[in-house]
Amino acid sequence: SPSPSPSPSPSPSPCPPGKEVYSYMAGCCRTSTDDLGDYDKFVNTDKETCEQMCNSDYACVAYEHSDDNICEIHKIPVPNTAICPNIGCYTRECPPPPPPPGCEFCR
Repeated sequence: SPSPSPSPSPSPSPCPPGKEVYSYMAGCCRTSTDDLGDYDKFVNTDKETCEQMCNSDYACVAYEHSDDNICEIHKIPVPNTAICPNIGCYTRECPPPPPPPGCEFCR
């Protein structure tokens, strides 16, 4: 019987597993139509915790963090910003891991 052909090796990703890369933009996150977007808001959340929450959320495409420790986990792309003092918008450069099988409603 013919031997199975070797599967092609995946192309290297600039995003190693377990490493998240974010682009920083000054101001509040806004969608391409300058809307607020779809996000979950958390208070009393430091930047490190906010980023970890985004890392572990399949739907998170960006997070916003303010100096008064308000965190927003954004679910739709936010390529724009609005002028907001003391707030940063951090967009996810690496796609999140795929949801586990049978999780078609996770995103």
